[in-house]
Amino acid sequence: MVIPVELSLDTLHLTVIKSDPLSSKLYAISENTETPGSKAYLVEIDSATESILRVAEVGTSATDFTLHRHDGKIYVTNWQGGSLLAVDRATFRVTRTYPFTPFGGMGYGENDVYKVAAGGPGRIVVEEQDQWIEVSIYNTTTGTKVANIGLREGGGAFDSTGRYYYHGENNSSGASIYRHDVTGDAFTQLAQVRPDGISYYGSRTVIVSENNQRVFWANAVMNANLAFEWKIGEEVFSCSPDGRFAFAEGKIYDINRRLAILGMPVSTRVSAFNSTTGKLVTQGNGKLLFNGITLPSALQAPVLQTPQWIGNVLTIKWTENSLETGFHLQRRISGTSAWTDVSTTVEQNLTSHPISGLNDSTSYEFRIRAFSPEASSDWSSPLVVDLNQFPSAAPVLTTASASTPYRVNLSWSLSGGNTGVVVERASPAAEDWQVIANLPSGTTTFAHLDLQPSSSHRYRVKAVKGNVSSAYSNIRSATTPALSAPGTPNISSYSAQAANRVQLGWSAVSLAASYRLERKRSTETDWSLLAEPSQETLSHTDNTVAAGTTHSYRLFAINAAGTSSASAVRTVTTPQLPVPTVPQNLAGQAHSSNKVALSWSDSTNETGYRIERNIG
Repeated sequence: MVIPVELSLDTLHLTVIKSDPLSSKLYAISENTETPGSKAYLVEIDSATESILRVAEVGTSATDFTLHRHDGKIYVTNWQGGSLLAVDRATFRVTRTYPFTPFGGMGYGENDVYKVAAGGPGRIVVEEQDQWIEVSIYNTTTGTKVANIGLREGGGAFDSTGRYYYHGENNSSGASIYRHDVTGDAFTQLAQVRPDGISYYGSRTVIVSENNQRVFWANAVMNANLAFEWKIGEEVFSCSPDGRFAFAEGKIYDINRRLAILGMPVSTRVSAFNSTTGKLVTQGNGKLLFNGITLPSALQAPVLQTPQWIGNVLTIKWTENSLETGFHLQRRISGTSAWTDVSTTVEQNLTSHPISGLNDSTSYEFRIRAFSPEASSDWSSPLVVDLNQFPSAAPVLTTASASTPYRVNLSWSLSGGNTGVVVERASPAAEDWQVIANLPSGTTTFAHLDLQPSSSHRYRVKAVKGNVSSAYSNIRSATTPALSAPGTPNISSYSAQAANRVQLGWSAVSLAASYRLERKRSTETDWSLLAEPSQETLSHTDNTVAAGTTHSYRLFAINAAGTSSASAVRTVTTPQLPVPTVPQNLAGQAHSSNKVALSWSDSTNETGYRIERNIG
């Protein structure tokens, strides 16, 4: 029997986190408020075992919660839904729901519940969300408001006694922080302060240390009576039990020393410090992060990981779990001793850094360390990166153009070193890739020849470096044009080289497969075939002419599609043969009674001699 089961998973997305001052546990709200219809979950975390113990579904729009030590409950707001949930800490189940009014929009908020803070036994303080709000003392036993006061929008927190309530405004250029005594179920104002140099509109985040000695609000550090101690420079979202360490969005401050000493493990406004384990708890990369805070501080060395080589940029990667404010990255050529700085200011919490300008046929070593104003880690173990083992960047195939019915011209760009380039061709609708050329290093053009007219082709190239190849380039297509008759040739040179020889020459004609050369004498009306030169032949010698004659010549280019029109007619007249010079120095000598030997000086322009004799 098969029972189908469908699971729906919600990712961890902490929006509020608070620590239990009496144990190693922390509690948090996880809700992805950017997703419509999202669910809110109450999460119980053990910082000793660094694990999640329990999870309870707690409605939606859970904007705040509070741990109530006296009631043994965790009170969770459902702001837009108009309710306050009481979760029993022992069973981790909702045991009671207090009705409130759903939020009606800015300017219309009334009796909604946006913020909540645990007071004394059976008492909490709830705050609305609007420009002007009602802050109320709420009886958790009867489910009624027993006192209220009108203040500007903001947020608040009790000290650990549940007697003194601090409210910080967040909606006024003159925002202030208030200290109230709620003894007797009434708000008695003890102080109203606007510290010098605080953020303009104040803040809705008020943090009170567990020992009640320090209050953080709107960039300011104050004591329990709201006497100003120090302007911290940024908003604080959690602190250590004694208020010495303050955790802002990006840095950790030592309030006693008035300086930033460490960096936050991630940039976040959601953090809490557990006094039992001395650990800071945050969320980063979808998981919980646990970091111990000690003095003097010690930073763990980062661990370099396999780098990435793309487009002649080497990206060095590492893992880290320290509280650095930055990283120091160095390199050297393998086999040398001197390190050089790549960067001394890699930002905190980054886990990669791109490096350009490297020689891609060189082996390098890299090392990295974390630093903060308080301490520096050891250098990481060196990472050897032999760029010869990394492929070059993929070429970019820029053109594939068919210049003739038999030829496609390709061109591409290369990036980085290579020992060769491979060109491949495929049919239009098939993956029948075949290598058509292995080219030398640096080659960026290729002509694919001997193709058929009206044929289609796809091309791609890759760079080769040693035993590794780049990714393939983009693919480009080209279709050769249909074959047409060649253009008209031109007899560009024509002359009589002798009385019986004419020399002709012409330029190559595109698309010509052969030529036909015709001739006629000046006394003739019809042309006759003289020669049929091949495609490669661009000249012809006519040795069949007679002296003193005139001949006309014309040339045709031929291919399978047809014959061109005739070239312009070229006419050549051969010169007359000159009269030979008179032979000189004729002499004779009798060698016998019937034999005479004759001799003479050679004549010019002769083609032979005629000897005559006279008897008598």
